[in-house]
Amino acid sequence: MSALDNLVVLTALPAIGRDLHAGVEGQAWVVTAYTLPYAALLLTGAALGARFGRRRMYMIGLTMFTLASAAAASVRSIDALIVMRVLQGSGEALVLPLNLPIVTAAVSAKRRGAAIGALGALEGVAIVAAPIVGGAITQNLSWQWIFWINVPVGVVLVPLIRWALDEGAARPSGWT
Repeated sequence: MSALDNLVVLTALPAIGRDLHAGVEGQAWVVTAYTLPYAALLLTGAALGARFGRRRMYMIGLTMFTLASAAAASVRSIDALIVMRVLQGSGEALVLPLNLPIVTAAVSAKRRGAAIGALGALEGVAIVAAPIVGGAITQNLSWQWIFWINVPVGVVLVPLIRWALDEGAARPSGWT
């Protein structure tokens, strides 16, 4: 969702600018408002996962990202969209640094290479597909749908993660 989301938004910026009466500066802040907290909080997300449990922090980040996506799809001003993008970026900063440690802890050593390869391939496909998906959604539906597509994914993944991933397996050894 992360790789797809940020690049999909880039494709939709002209439509967002038109609908929300935002100039180039406002459109630039839509992108910056996501990437700035995302980059600034990545290490914090990893540390919180190590301290409080990877599964727990992953679910909190994914929930935050999903709720902010729904809110972003419903905004009526560029300022509100910028705030929602800050929340999306902050939620993603909890999710991304925990992907690899969760996969490493949850998959047997025998299958770990394949799982990590699949994770990387999925991210690569998302990066390549994002401009196409963003353009198609924006042209055929509306820019709001670039945010709505995150909601069902999050709604399905949060309970699935809670059910399928044991917090003990997602916690680094040595932590209690």
